[in-house]
Amino acid sequence: MADVVGMGALNEDIIFTIKNGKEEELLKRIKKEGRHHIATYDDYKDYLEFQLRVDGGSAANTIIDIYTRGWKC
Repeated sequence: MADVVGMGALNEDIIFTIKNGKEEELLKRIKKEGRHHIATYDDYKDYLEFQLRVDGGSAANTIIDIYTRGWKC
């Protein structure tokens, strides 16, 4: 049986880098669209290169920390 059960925001953090030579073009596009523009990955895939996907969110981070301390989750 588990010692702890996690509930809450079980999000993911997805980390991208900007492709070489695309920095200025991306910056111009962001300035044109504004700070609060909602976009999808497909909107920016020509500028971005996937690097890493990791667990995120408060519940996920707490459970991972507890697990590393030897508790059953």
